[in-house]
Amino acid sequence: MVAAQLARESAKLVIICANNSLRSHMGALWAQVAAVLLRVPWILTFSGCTKTTGFDRLTIKAILHAGFKIERADRAHNARYSLSWIDEVTS
Repeated sequence: MVAAQLARESAKLVIICANNSLRSHMGALWAQVAAVLLRVPWILTFSGCTKTTGFDRLTIKAILHAGFKIERADRAHNARYSLSWIDEVTS
């Protein structure tokens, strides 16, 4: 019963970091991976920071090294990125 209700509604998990967007980006990314692996698709994750920062280049390198694909969605100063990950175990 609870699972059926949750399947119709999303739970939005926001990871906030006070000064460093690196931690909130990584937290949101790995929380989403955990949701996929645990087969709870109604969990959506987001990162936030108390001040506007860009996506740290070292964070991008670490995410690429972990096997993710990153695409820059726009050319704005504080650009949006699209991340994807396909693992044969979850397919």
